[in-house]
Amino acid sequence: GRKHLKTIQLNYKKSPYFYKHIDFFEEIYNEEWIYINDLNNKILEYILAEIKCTTKILKMSETMIDGNKTSLIINLCNKYDCDTFIFGSNGKDYADIEMGKKNNVSFLYQIFDTDGYNKYRKQKFQVNLSVLDILFNMKTEDIYSYILSHGNVLELN
Repeated sequence: GRKHLKTIQLNYKKSPYFYKHIDFFEEIYNEEWIYINDLNNKILEYILAEIKCTTKILKMSETMIDGNKTSLIINLCNKYDCDTFIFGSNGKDYADIEMGKKNNVSFLYQIFDTDGYNKYRKQKFQVNLSVLDILFNMKTEDIYSYILSHGNVLELN
């Protein structure tokens, strides 16, 4: 954890909001974590609280849903009365679109538009960077609306 923390410190210490958030990361990276998932959840909770996102997060381990790949997604949508599932950008490579159609579930995939983000950074945005990049470079009050307005979704065909 200390190596990862040092990488964060070296890469973001000159970022405008580094000192607003670094204490949290120093604290959690100095804790002993048995499971990486627990660390990830703690970071996720922090970021969601900071950007005032109230979306409920469900852990698969608590849903009592089974299935593999696309059937798991369909079972999840059925349990929570959803007719659309949004994958990350790689979803188009593994989602079984026909199975989704047969089960009345539409599959979309998200593509984050980074063009407008470059005005917040001195360097050009690198695709697939961590959410920490936006956290250290943008006012937290602006992050949530920015993500919503730049997260385009396209239908899987």
